[in-house]
Amino acid sequence: SLDPTNNQVIKQRYFKQNNTLGDKTNWLKEKDDLLNSKLLTIDGSIYVSLSDPKTGTASLKKFYKGEGQGFELAEITNQPKNLVKIFTSDKHDFIYLLEPTRVLVYTKEGELEAQYLSLQFSNLLDIAVVNDDQKIYLLNNNEILLIDVETEEE
Repeated sequence: SLDPTNNQVIKQRYFKQNNTLGDKTNWLKEKDDLLNSKLLTIDGSIYVSLSDPKTGTASLKKFYKGEGQGFELAEITNQPKNLVKIFTSDKHDFIYLLEPTRVLVYTKEGELEAQYLSLQFSNLLDIAVVNDDQKIYLLNNNEILLIDVETEEE
């Protein structure tokens, strides 16, 4: 979990054999500014979203084994703001950034892969990605929307 006040990511292990949680420990090995952090997602590395207090522009920081990895999102015309959710996993090739009215898909190197906009996107709240990044389910208010990603043929 995030602890922005102490600029830390907190780790707490679950012990299956006795169904308990272990002690909370600091995961980051080095000091980093996480004061404006909001969200995190994990794929082996941990990606933390930050929001610039002046512009509201969102950025991601990447950490691996508790150390910063120098990750940056590519600059685009309308930089992400007001992130609702970020998502990836070790089973996905991309990082998904969800705003109330669009979905941004970035490679794990920070390059923009796709952007999805729709008049139906009025209040996106959550995202689920399945089938090798081929189907994106979105919770928009109280309805489920589907983006069926077509694979490009060479």
